[in-house]
Amino acid sequence: MGNLMAKMAMRVADIQPVEGAGGSASEVVGNVVTVVQTVFNVLLGLLGMAALVFAIYIGFKLASAEDEGKRKEAKKQLLWTIIAVIAVVLLIVIFNILIGAISNEGSEITDWETF
Repeated sequence: MGNLMAKMAMRVADIQPVEGAGGSASEVVGNVVTVVQTVFNVLLGLLGMAALVFAIYIGFKLASAEDEGKRKEAKKQLLWTIIAVIAVVLLIVIFNILIGAISNEGSEITDWETF
């Protein structure tokens, strides 16, 4: 967790501040997009890691369940955890596509070289 926070701090430290009112609008938008992208990627990454840890926990719970009712409940929880992980991955992809479209003014979303 500390390593992740250090990486996030380094990414935020790389952002160059816009000096005074002389900065262009594209520089300001670029800085805001970078900050938002960093924060959202860290939050979605943490959410994905939490879902993965929960999936492993539910897997152990499923393996050790002796009662059929507990086994059925663990299967249901594991299914919803897998759905949550897929949703997080889709959110990351959609978010990065949108951020790529915003940060590359005038370029098309289908320009896959930016990814």
